[in-house]
Amino acid sequence: AGGMRQQFSLEQNVKMSMYGLEFLRHMHSWPSSDNVQFQQQGYVFLANTDSAVKVLRENHGVQTSAGADISLLLPSQLKV
Repeated sequence: AGGMRQQFSLEQNVKMSMYGLEFLRHMHSWPSSDNVQFQQQGYVFLANTDSAVKVLRENHGVQTSAGADISLLLPSQLKV
């Protein structure tokens, strides 16, 4: 898989992505799945305006309330 993000603004989309992620995580146990490779990495979304920060915060609330393991980091928490 190329990627499986959970950062959406609608709860339905977050939950659908979480289902797909669990599917990929456990696909190795299926018969004939020897060639399936999945390495979970992550996504980073950055905001450079107050309105963009507001959107990220609102979306973070939707995502975490749906059960997604999403972190919202402050600029001081980012490493270069």
